Amino acid sequence: MLDIQPSWVYCLDDGIFRQIMDEIPQALSKTKRIAMGKEKIKALFKYDKTYPRWVQEAEWSIVNDKSLIFSHQKKAKGGEIRTYYYFYDEDTKEEKVIEQFEKVR
Repeated sequence: MLDIQPSWVYCLDDGIFRQIMDEIPQALSKTKRIAMGKEKIKALFKYDKTYPRWVQEAEWSIVNDKSLIFSHQKKAKGGEIRTYYYFYDEDTKEEKVIEQFEKVR
């Protein structure tokens, strides 16, 4: 599973990844299975313009075994060390915001 994930996804949700892995024929070579898995990941983890640039570990929003679409991210005003990541459900348009804090050195 880790071979098919881009760094901006990093999700080990059993429901989604078991489905992906079950759909990839085991008879294919490892290289072809990885390539097919990467394509399936890109189809499931969508974004509007660009993928999230996480300040901590990737934390893609998933609701009811369905990944939400990444809209954008924004740093908090006033020089704070928080970044907000905005996701939405394609069907309901319901929005979810993930907040991460930058590590202070």
